[in-house]
Amino acid sequence: FEIFSINEVATKAFKSLEKLAAEKRLKFSYEEDGALKMKGDKEEIKQVLIILLDNAIKFTPSGYVKMQISRESSQVKVQVADTGIGISPKDVPHIFERFYRVYARTNPQGTGLGLAIARKIIEEHKGKIVVKSTLDEGSVFTITLPITS
Repeated sequence: FEIFSINEVATKAFKSLEKLAAEKRLKFSYEEDGALKMKGDKEEIKQVLIILLDNAIKFTPSGYVKMQISRESSQVKVQVADTGIGISPKDVPHIFERFYRVYARTNPQGTGLGLAIARKIIEEHKGKIVVKSTLDEGSVFTITLPITS
């Protein structure tokens, strides 16, 4: 693990998916609340952000996908919010399980591993990942990670 700027990593993840969001004509935005540093594997954290942004884009037919980074006491807080199709309450408890695919019939892409990988990486970094979702309204994934002063 090394100390790195979460802002720089988030910017790279965001830029890597701008074209995909533009192709779907989504409002795609990124906001940050000051420069924040954390200790960890920056490539793994970038992978988590790409997984969340890519899923948000994939399951948002119109509207927006936005990522926000802020400080919450001694934590870095990353939120990826969308106006997508949402996740049913019966599926929410399972989405971080390996091979669990909510939309397997309607979306044949994917292996059901992305969110399981994301959770494992976040837990290895002593953080948490949670989701709040409403069908037909969208989802908000929130990650909290320890901050480095």
